[in-house]
Amino acid sequence: MMPALGMIAVTAAVVDARTLRIPNWLTGTGAFVLAVLSVYLVVVQNAAWQPLAAGAAIMGGPLLAAHLVSKSRTPGLGDVKLATVLGAPLGAISPAAAYWALLMALSIGAGFGLIYQRATKRRAFPLGPAISLAFVLTAFAFGLTDSNGVWTL
Repeated sequence: MMPALGMIAVTAAVVDARTLRIPNWLTGTGAFVLAVLSVYLVVVQNAAWQPLAAGAAIMGGPLLAAHLVSKSRTPGLGDVKLATVLGAPLGAISPAAAYWALLMALSIGAGFGLIYQRATKRRAFPLGPAISLAFVLTAFAFGLTDSNGVWTL
């Protein structure tokens, strides 16, 4: 399941970098993969569902609040949905992983956003690549991979 979420993260990063949008079909696919992963973890592995929900809330909640406060300007709702989908599996390992991924995504996004805005003279910039990069780096840092670098969930 984690390789599928990794591929969705990379695809979202590329599409967002090119179009400044993350399409609903992509976040919907991610939500479906997340639902399958969640059922597997909760029913088959007897894992608690609360860390999954916490990870999704930790990554998606602040972005949703920023989206609502900024009157739908930035971050976009695609960014919010992507962060929510990618935050849940990080929360399954540790809610701290979702927290660190959020901080990393916002830090990378802020740095990239400043450079992108100066280079293009546009206000909007893609946050999806930062969210995706933070997800992948945090997954490796918090041990979602085995010693061979293969996703374990």
